[in-house]
Amino acid sequence: MVIVDEYAELADHAPDAISDADSLGRRGRAVAVTLIAATQRPTQKAMGQGALRAQMDVRICFRVRERRDVDLILGQGMLTAGWQAHTLNAPGKFLISAPEHDTPRRARAYLVTDEAVTETASRHAVLRPSSSTWLRS
Repeated sequence: MVIVDEYAELADHAPDAISDADSLGRRGRAVAVTLIAATQRPTQKAMGQGALRAQMDVRICFRVRERRDVDLILGQGMLTAGWQAHTLNAPGKFLISAPEHDTPRRARAYLVTDEAVTETASRHAVLRPSSSTWLRS
């Protein structure tokens, strides 16, 4: 899994890396490489001039201020198809568009802090099977 936060910064400050990202997008799926690219405005300029944006068939859209941004993020015609991301009204609400998510339904994400992850992992560590259990499976 490759995660790039603020992908537009990559395009602006390391343009040579865009061809590598395009290659990951095209060829990575065959060998189970997932590329996650996060950006505020996924324009063609921000995503580089390659074909990466067209390869992204899973898109998550949080609240946007402008109606036109719905089509920019989720794809042409999504606003008129009912994907109303500009009406999301609480922190963490989002829409996900994917082959298996073709009907607009609001979802909610919650902030999970590093401290909460550490505490939960510590609490459940005693329940983890030993490595010898995994080897016998």
